[in-house]
Amino acid sequence: MRTDERLKTIYETATRMIVRNESAWKDFLSFAARIHKYSFDNALLVYAQNPNITTLASLQQWNKVGRKINRGEKGIAVCEYKEAKLTLSYLFDISQTYGKELKMTDWQLDDERKKEIAKRLIIADGLTTESFSDTITALAVKKANEQYEGCLRSILANSQNHIFSELPQGGLEAQLISLITDSTAYVVGKKCGLADEEIILEGGMDTINDFNRISLIAPLGNTVTSCAKEILIEMELTIKTINAEKIGKLALKLGAGKINDTEKIDYSAGVKLYKNIGDT
Repeated sequence: MRTDERLKTIYETATRMIVRNESAWKDFLSFAARIHKYSFDNALLVYAQNPNITTLASLQQWNKVGRKINRGEKGIAVCEYKEAKLTLSYLFDISQTYGKELKMTDWQLDDERKKEIAKRLIIADGLTTESFSDTITALAVKKANEQYEGCLRSILANSQNHIFSELPQGGLEAQLISLITDSTAYVVGKKCGLADEEIILEGGMDTINDFNRISLIAPLGNTVTSCAKEILIEMELTIKTINAEKIGKLALKLGAGKINDTEKIDYSAGVKLYKNIGDT
């Protein structure tokens, strides 16, 4: 079987698996959080081929940051559209590479860091929330309302002889926004290391098994991953800004000879972080 045909079969099988129930959908979203910069389609293909990956990049990306692919390793096949053509490419997990040690963005946030991130996002996005979890939910609501319309149009166009064709548009619209919001919040929460009980959900994922066609789950999945990616990129920039400010303050103390041994370690680690590319 040709690789493109094999990927088509993998994709079709995986789409049916992840919408069986809310638990299966959450399992996939937890995985997608690990590789949040990839599209739904490619995240799903990777999930179906190797759900144990941690940090993923192409051969060129690994080479760029000083790491090589171990001899004999096989890449994970994904698809990309380039110049209106479908092309195959291959990704490798960090466990399949060797070379320069990398320090990635630390997404396991302590309470102090969560508070500082929430404070800055609340100001930047004009939110009225207070806690970190509430801020994630508010950002998910905002992104869902910004992006759901294209998803809704695609679903309506592909819902012939489906339960969605029997629903009033307002009902489907409300259901879709709720599902996108909860799913986006779940991806972001999992990326930040939150437990399920710390992620604020409103029951929107209860209806995931209604999206039992590729033509329905694909637009939903791509909308969710797009919303989550935008939030996490903003959050990552916020984390890096906080880290840079900390490094700057430590550098001033170092220059003044007022830095202790623990702060020297923090300063050294921070400098190393900014010599790497962060998440690939």
